[in-house]
Amino acid sequence: VDTWLREYQPTAVLYFSGSNESAYQGNMWLETMARVEGRPLIIMRERGLVPQLSETSVPVLCIPAGTHLMNLDLSTVRVCLYPANVGKNIHILRVPTMKHVFIGHGDSDKLASVNPYSKVYDEVWTAGRAGRDRYALADVGIRDEDIVEVGRPQLEPILSWTGAVKNPIPTVLYAPTWEG
Repeated sequence: VDTWLREYQPTAVLYFSGSNESAYQGNMWLETMARVEGRPLIIMRERGLVPQLSETSVPVLCIPAGTHLMNLDLSTVRVCLYPANVGKNIHILRVPTMKHVFIGHGDSDKLASVNPYSKVYDEVWTAGRAGRDRYALADVGIRDEDIVEVGRPQLEPILSWTGAVKNPIPTVLYAPTWEG
Protein backbone atom coordinates (compact mmCIF):
# COMPACT_ATOMS: atom_id res chain seq x y z
CA VAL A 1 0.00 0.00 0.00
CA ASP A 2 2.82 2.42 0.87
CA THR A 3 4.50 1.85 -2.50
CA TRP A 4 1.23 2.45 -4.34
CA LEU A 5 0.57 5.64 -2.33
CA ARG A 6 4.04 6.98 -3.16
CA GLU A 7 3.42 6.37 -6.86
CA TYR A 8 -0.19 7.61 -6.99
CA GLN A 9 0.33 10.63 -4.69
CA PRO A 10 -3.32 11.28 -3.77
CA THR A 11 -4.34 14.91 -3.35
CA ALA A 12 -7.94 14.58 -2.11
CA VAL A 13 -9.43 11.90 0.14
CA LEU A 14 -13.01 10.94 0.88
CA TYR A 15 -12.68 9.28 4.29
CA PHE A 16 -15.56 7.04 5.24
CA SER A 17 -16.35 4.96 8.29
CA GLY A 18 -19.70 3.77 9.58
CA SER A 19 -22.17 0.97 10.09
CA ASN A 20 -23.38 -1.32 7.32
CA GLU A 21 -26.55 0.79 7.11
CA SER A 22 -24.56 3.96 6.39
CA ALA A 23 -23.07 3.04 3.00
CA TYR A 24 -25.34 5.57 1.28
CA GLN A 25 -23.46 8.37 3.08
CA GLY A 26 -20.27 7.56 1.21
CA ASN A 27 -21.95 6.50 -2.03
CA MET A 28 -23.61 9.88 -2.48
CA TRP A 29 -20.17 11.51 -2.90
CA LEU A 30 -18.59 9.04 -5.37
CA GLU A 31 -19.53 10.91 -8.56
CA THR A 32 -18.28 14.16 -7.06
CA MET A 33 -14.98 12.53 -6.08
CA ALA A 34 -14.58 11.20 -9.63
CA ARG A 35 -14.73 14.81 -10.89
CA VAL A 36 -12.20 16.17 -8.39
CA GLU A 37 -9.11 17.68 -10.00
CA GLY A 38 -5.89 15.98 -9.01
CA ARG A 39 -5.73 12.44 -7.72
CA PRO A 40 -8.73 11.50 -5.56
CA LEU A 41 -8.75 8.53 -3.21
CA ILE A 42 -11.41 6.89 -1.08
CA ILE A 43 -10.34 5.49 2.29
CA MET A 44 -12.79 3.18 3.99
CA ARG A 45 -12.45 1.67 7.44
CA GLU A 46 -14.91 -1.22 7.55
CA ARG A 47 -14.49 -4.26 5.31
CA GLY A 48 -18.24 -4.88 5.45
CA LEU A 49 -18.90 -1.56 3.72
CA VAL A 50 -16.62 -2.24 0.74
CA PRO A 51 -19.08 -4.56 -1.08
CA GLN A 52 -21.79 -1.93 -0.56
CA LEU A 53 -19.74 0.78 -2.27
CA SER A 54 -21.23 1.73 -5.63
CA GLU A 55 -19.10 1.45 -8.74
CA THR A 56 -16.49 4.19 -8.97
CA SER A 57 -13.42 5.07 -11.02
CA VAL A 58 -11.73 6.45 -7.89
CA PRO A 59 -9.19 4.14 -6.21
CA VAL A 60 -10.42 2.68 -2.92
CA LEU A 61 -8.35 1.57 0.07
CA CYS A 62 -9.85 -0.27 3.02
CA ILE A 63 -7.70 0.26 6.11
CA PRO A 64 -9.53 -1.26 9.11
CA ALA A 65 -6.78 -0.80 11.72
CA GLY A 66 -6.26 2.71 13.07
CA THR A 67 -2.56 2.05 13.65
CA HIS A 68 -2.08 1.10 9.98
CA LEU A 69 -3.91 4.21 8.83
CA MET A 70 -1.88 6.49 11.09
CA ASN A 71 1.35 5.02 9.69
CA LEU A 72 0.49 5.64 6.03
CA ASP A 73 2.33 8.38 4.18
CA LEU A 74 -0.47 10.78 3.25
CA SER A 75 1.81 13.80 2.85
CA THR A 76 0.56 14.54 -0.69
CA VAL A 77 -3.08 14.82 0.44
CA ARG A 78 -4.21 18.45 0.58
CA VAL A 79 -7.82 17.90 1.67
CA CYS A 80 -9.72 15.16 3.46
CA LEU A 81 -13.51 15.15 3.16
CA TYR A 82 -15.74 13.56 5.80
CA PRO A 83 -19.38 12.65 5.04
CA ALA A 84 -20.03 11.48 8.62
CA ASN A 85 -19.09 12.40 12.19
CA VAL A 86 -17.81 9.11 13.59
CA GLY A 87 -15.23 8.19 16.21
CA LYS A 88 -12.80 6.63 13.74
CA ASN A 89 -12.32 10.02 12.07
CA ILE A 90 -9.79 10.74 14.82
CA HIS A 91 -7.24 8.43 13.17
CA ILE A 92 -6.85 10.71 10.15
CA LEU A 93 -7.79 13.99 11.83
CA ARG A 94 -4.38 13.68 13.50
CA VAL A 95 -2.63 14.39 10.19
CA PRO A 96 -1.75 18.11 10.35
CA THR A 97 -0.61 18.52 6.74
CA MET A 98 -4.07 18.36 5.16
CA LYS A 99 -7.22 20.45 5.43
CA HIS A 100 -10.04 18.55 7.16
CA VAL A 101 -13.53 19.33 5.83
CA PHE A 102 -16.90 18.05 7.02
CA ILE A 103 -19.18 17.66 3.99
CA GLY A 104 -21.92 15.64 5.64
CA HIS A 105 -24.46 13.48 3.87
CA GLY A 106 -27.25 15.97 3.37
CA ASP A 107 -28.21 19.21 5.09
CA SER A 108 -31.33 18.90 7.19
CA ASP A 109 -32.96 20.20 10.34
CA LYS A 110 -31.92 17.19 12.42
CA LEU A 111 -29.54 17.70 15.33
CA ALA A 112 -26.71 15.76 13.66
CA SER A 113 -26.51 18.51 11.04
CA VAL A 114 -25.26 20.95 13.70
CA ASN A 115 -23.18 18.68 15.89
CA PRO A 116 -20.62 20.47 18.13
CA TYR A 117 -18.17 17.73 17.11
CA SER A 118 -17.86 19.62 13.82
CA LYS A 119 -15.43 21.98 15.58
CA VAL A 120 -12.66 19.43 14.93
CA TYR A 121 -12.72 20.25 11.20
CA ASP A 122 -10.95 23.15 9.52
CA GLU A 123 -14.08 23.90 7.52
CA VAL A 124 -17.71 22.80 7.33
CA TRP A 125 -19.17 22.80 3.83
CA THR A 126 -22.92 23.28 3.56
CA ALA A 127 -25.37 23.21 0.68
CA GLY A 128 -26.24 26.86 1.16
CA ARG A 129 -27.34 29.68 3.40
CA ALA A 130 -29.77 27.50 5.38
CA GLY A 131 -26.87 25.31 6.52
CA ARG A 132 -24.86 28.33 7.61
CA ASP A 133 -27.88 29.75 9.45
CA ARG A 134 -28.51 26.40 11.14
CA TYR A 135 -25.03 26.44 12.70
CA ALA A 136 -25.42 30.07 13.81
CA LEU A 137 -28.79 29.37 15.42
CA ALA A 138 -27.56 26.22 17.18
CA ASP A 139 -24.58 28.13 18.62
CA VAL A 140 -22.40 25.01 18.88
CA GLY A 141 -19.08 26.82 18.43
CA ILE A 142 -18.67 26.68 14.65
CA ARG A 143 -17.41 30.07 13.49
CA ASP A 144 -19.14 31.65 10.52
CA GLU A 145 -15.81 32.06 8.70
CA ASP A 146 -15.28 28.28 8.89
CA ILE A 147 -18.48 27.56 6.97
CA VAL A 148 -18.30 27.41 3.18
CA GLU A 149 -21.44 27.26 1.04
CA VAL A 150 -20.67 24.83 -1.79
CA GLY A 151 -24.10 23.79 -3.01
CA ARG A 152 -25.08 20.16 -3.31
CA PRO A 153 -23.29 18.49 -6.26
CA GLN A 154 -25.78 15.60 -6.27
CA LEU A 155 -28.51 18.02 -7.39
CA GLU A 156 -26.71 19.18 -10.57
CA PRO A 157 -28.70 16.80 -12.84
CA ILE A 158 -32.01 18.32 -11.70
CA LEU A 159 -33.29 20.84 -14.21
CA SER A 160 -35.10 23.99 -13.14
CA TRP A 161 -38.63 24.51 -14.43
CA THR A 162 -38.72 27.13 -17.17
CA GLY A 163 -42.32 26.76 -18.35
CA ALA A 164 -45.35 28.85 -17.55
CA VAL A 165 -47.11 28.31 -14.23
CA LYS A 166 -50.50 26.71 -14.87
CA ASN A 167 -51.90 26.99 -11.36
CA PRO A 168 -51.69 30.28 -9.43
CA ILE A 169 -51.65 28.31 -6.16
CA PRO A 170 -48.15 26.89 -5.70
CA THR A 171 -47.48 23.29 -4.75
CA VAL A 172 -44.94 22.92 -1.96
CA LEU A 173 -43.15 19.67 -1.20
CA TYR A 174 -41.95 19.33 2.37
CA ALA A 175 -39.77 16.23 2.69
CA PRO A 176 -38.53 15.85 6.26
CA THR A 177 -35.63 13.55 6.99
CA TRP A 178 -35.54 11.00 9.77
CA GLU A 179 -33.74 11.80 13.01
CA GLY A 180 -30.65 9.69 13.54
